[in-house]
Amino acid sequence: MSIWIGFFGLHPSLAALKPLWQQQRLAIVHAVGSPDPTRSHFDAQDYMESGTPGLKATADGWLNRALPAETGKISPVRAISLGPALPRTLRGPQNAIAVENLNNFTVRDAAASKVLQSMYAGTSDQVLNGTGRETFEAVALLQSIQKTPYQPAASANYPKGRFADSMRQIAQLIKADVGVEVAFADIGGWDHHVNELGQLRNVLGEFGNSLAAFYQDLGDRMEDVVVVTMSESGAPRKRTAIEAPTTATGM
Repeated sequence: MSIWIGFFGLHPSLAALKPLWQQQRLAIVHAVGSPDPTRSHFDAQDYMESGTPGLKATADGWLNRALPAETGKISPVRAISLGPALPRTLRGPQNAIAVENLNNFTVRDAAASKVLQSMYAGTSDQVLNGTGRETFEAVALLQSIQKTPYQPAASANYPKGRFADSMRQIAQLIKADVGVEVAFADIGGWDHHVNELGQLRNVLGEFGNSLAAFYQDLGDRMEDVVVVTMSESGAPRKRTAIEAPTTATGM
């Protein structure tokens, strides 16, 4: 049975999100789409992340452009993606990093790490010097967070899955007060053509339960956090951007 919200209904696998709607902490923006008529998943996703539908030459992503200009000392994790590669939306002049897993973001060989740091510090190439310094600063910062095992608050129960792990780690970073301003995670599995009922049930379940656990885990900190989710029509991946802190409230 679907969960009806006025004229529209939520899939039963999204039941965990209904309380947020009832508390007016969740907004669903219906019938919003790109004006570009492309039928390509790849182009549509690229336009969605660049924020310039129909223009392939855009060099940066809208989330990178949304970051204020860097002034003074900036956290090496101010803009972070939980995944193997930096998404299109975070690419641009403002510094951003991609981390597949907080616990694996390290240089395993301590001796090699010292050699690399020395090499980066000694180069006359200012871009290379800065990139190396920022990378090792990020490694040191995330290693300091790893020392304390993370326990979600308020009995928040993240489901199993990569997306859920990403949301849990983003919550950990926010609560560690290490200067995160925007964070990004995605969940795949939407572009299926067989076993629609089973696949949709599973992926919606992980998606909805992960967002609900994230909300419960952050508690009062959600007053300073906005979560935005989006996908291109029939997208193989759904994208989630988290902004913290911000003056807006809600999910």
